[in-house]
Amino acid sequence: MMPSLSTLNLYPWQLEALNELLRGGRVNALSMPTGSGKTLTALLYALRLGVDKIIFLTRTINEERAPWNEWRGLLRNGVAEGDVASLHGKSHFCPEELLDDDGDPIEDCAKCEFNADNFVNLGRMLSLVNDVLVAMGNIDPTVRGIREAYARAVALPEKACVYQYTKDAVKDAKLIIGPYPYLLLPQVSDAVINRIRDSGSILVIIDEAHNLDGLTDLMSVRVSRERLIETANALDELCHWVYCPTLKINHEEIIGALHAIAYDLGLMLDYWARGLEVGLTMHVNDKEAVRMILRSALNVLNPLVDDEMEDEVMKRIEGLKKVFGKKVYNDNRKLYQKIKKTHHAVSSILDYIDNPHEGWGIYIYREKTRLGIMLRPILAKEVYKWILEELYNLNAMFLLMSGTLPSPEYIEHVYGFKVDKIVAKNPRLGAIRVKIDGSLTSKFEKRNKEMYEKYGKRISKIVKKAKPSVILVVYPSYGFMRNVLPYLNVEDAEVFNEDETRELNTIINSAVKAVKEGRKVVLNAVAGGRFTEGIEVKDGERSLIKYIIIAGVPYPNPKDAVFQDMAKASGLEPRVLMREIGRIRTLQAIGRGVRGLKDNVTVWLLDERFDGPRGLAVKWGLVKPASGH
Repeated sequence: MMPSLSTLNLYPWQLEALNELLRGGRVNALSMPTGSGKTLTALLYALRLGVDKIIFLTRTINEERAPWNEWRGLLRNGVAEGDVASLHGKSHFCPEELLDDDGDPIEDCAKCEFNADNFVNLGRMLSLVNDVLVAMGNIDPTVRGIREAYARAVALPEKACVYQYTKDAVKDAKLIIGPYPYLLLPQVSDAVINRIRDSGSILVIIDEAHNLDGLTDLMSVRVSRERLIETANALDELCHWVYCPTLKINHEEIIGALHAIAYDLGLMLDYWARGLEVGLTMHVNDKEAVRMILRSALNVLNPLVDDEMEDEVMKRIEGLKKVFGKKVYNDNRKLYQKIKKTHHAVSSILDYIDNPHEGWGIYIYREKTRLGIMLRPILAKEVYKWILEELYNLNAMFLLMSGTLPSPEYIEHVYGFKVDKIVAKNPRLGAIRVKIDGSLTSKFEKRNKEMYEKYGKRISKIVKKAKPSVILVVYPSYGFMRNVLPYLNVEDAEVFNEDETRELNTIINSAVKAVKEGRKVVLNAVAGGRFTEGIEVKDGERSLIKYIIIAGVPYPNPKDAVFQDMAKASGLEPRVLMREIGRIRTLQAIGRGVRGLKDNVTVWLLDERFDGPRGLAVKWGLVKPASGH
């Protein structure tokens, strides 16, 4: 029997939600706004159920702090018992010199000189798992330099890496906290599943569940003209060090072939994708043409990556370490890994073209600097459907949580969860003042120079009247944002755009500094992008985002190929799917401004479709039907 909750000072809505969840089924969903105590409610639900193991999945490592903090509080109050294991990707433990351009490790843990096993004897190995588990309970999982922090905590040199031990600690932890991929991506899920098979009862909590769609991008593979050219350049540099002629590699011929193939691919895609906006996709109608080009690329790359050649290349690279040092050694390993990854991407797309499988699609995509071919799952449930089956066989229960929970139909048809009970609590947190301007619209048929200019002038006027703070402007797409930006006149503000390459934390720190100095900051964001999904600009516990401008209804483009396939694969009407995605994106963007009970934000809805008694502002609960604007 769990101890009394009287020491926790719970809000009434938390107690109501807890009691309602306990009357639910195997798969439940909890909708509560940010700052209302959703995380604590979920953990209390798990404790009331009496499960043996709690797995708390977050979108990012930065979001691990909330469940970790709440669990420590429950331990202090005598409400919970058991250790917590917080998981990080391998890349967070690897020194920078062991990461390639994509941030992926180049070293096998068993061979790594930093592996903690190299710093301890056999007796200490046996106790190190428990020591690491204790360290995870005492060290904030979001702290910078997690490898060094854990090493110090277990009395090892700072360079020692206990990554493997953090995974082993999962078996003995009551609460496991980690990003989605640790349980929902096939290539890494075994790290957890193999260690919980004998756990008995399990509850999987999926926080901010509306972000599950992002898993499809993590499973995608891409080939572009630029990637083939980069691969050719990598081979050229590699051969400078390992002297390819003695490996019987005619690298000049291969490099020339890759450049020629890249040129042909680029020419073909440029022709096919005329008018395709950044951020959108289109179907590949001539798969035979793609097959011919990629088959040529595969034939060129195959001799570089077969087992015999890989062994020989790695021997040569190993020899570089003795003569030229670790940097040259690691740099060449990165070059070879780039070649192997391109080979894998080309091979994967060709395999799909030759043997298409349900639930996946091949598309032409356009990014800011790239136009290429992409293979990806169409729906999130395709990523983890076999993992879900295994978890169901382990008698796992599920709780999906979000401040902007998708509809039951979306959760079932897109995410693959049949929800038994939805518990929704909407306490009034902070203050949201909504204003609507119905003189503008982002309707596709009305997008023109005149409308973009009107948006630019209206946004500029709002910014001019705003007090020093962060103004978050949310556009429906990258193309829409780029068309409006030339008409913005916000010279008195510091401006950051969604498509900048700067790290998110760097932008956040600059924004906080500017506001503290009495200046305005404008964040030009794209709905569903990193500014609206992962940004918190706070001074302590106070949000500095005081104005949110929804510059058009953030519907997906109905001409986007991935959206069209999502509608077909999910069985949802395109109009219904579009409305649901638009609702989630709008509410999620607004939620960036209210992160606690004392926050206040002014929301501008700049689109005629938000206006009126039957407008989207009423339908989506942003204003009451009779409240006016």
